Amino acid sequence: MNWLDYRLHDFLLFAPDAYWRLFEQANQGVWPLPLAFPLLLAICLVAYWRFKRTVPYLAVGTLGMAWAWCGGFFVDRWYVQINWLASYAVPAFYLQALLIVGLGIIWGRRQELTVSTWRRLTGLILVLGASFLYPVAAFTRGQGIMGGEFVGTATDPTAVATLGFGLIARGPLAAICLPIPLAVCVISFLTLWAMGSWQATIPLAAIATILISLWPPSKPSIGAWAADR
Repeated sequence: MNWLDYRLHDFLLFAPDAYWRLFEQANQGVWPLPLAFPLLLAICLVAYWRFKRTVPYLAVGTLGMAWAWCGGFFVDRWYVQINWLASYAVPAFYLQALLIVGLGIIWGRRQELTVSTWRRLTGLILVLGASFLYPVAAFTRGQGIMGGEFVGTATDPTAVATLGFGLIARGPLAAICLPIPLAVCVISFLTLWAMGSWQATIPLAAIATILISLWPPSKPSIGAWAADR
């Protein structure tokens, strides 16, 4: 057998059933903590519409904690049990948490610059989808809400939610919300595709949405430019 005879599913280190059961086991150990991050993100979205000066600090704090918890709790404690390669990804989760919190606080006051309506709405859809649709997807697999993927305790919704906030934000804060989450989405797509799961379309759609939304780059409005001066 040569390399041309291999298929993507040949590189899977685990069975699909073991992968999906992992979320249920992880959630049971800390329930109802997995519900906290989606609720915090909902608060961030409300603050975005009502108090634009406040949302950067709420968002960076929530996303920073989500990435640190996801890396230390789910990836390093649970996912490595079925995929030993995941241990090499843990530092990236901590790095993303530090980047979001560190640079987010520094650049938070500059987030008064507005983005296009298209980017804003697309970002909101990604955040809402990651927060509330990912958990519901568990029912399509015959699992209850306990088997759902939640922001902060699962890699995929955490990455997609971060991409959504990357579209809402601007400048350096937007830039740090893209590379690592995009990489997570690519790996997730390949993994789910190899498993034959329909959920592979979700990270693929998130990647396509980001690329479409960022090309051509949106420009700040005249009012935002004047305010920045």
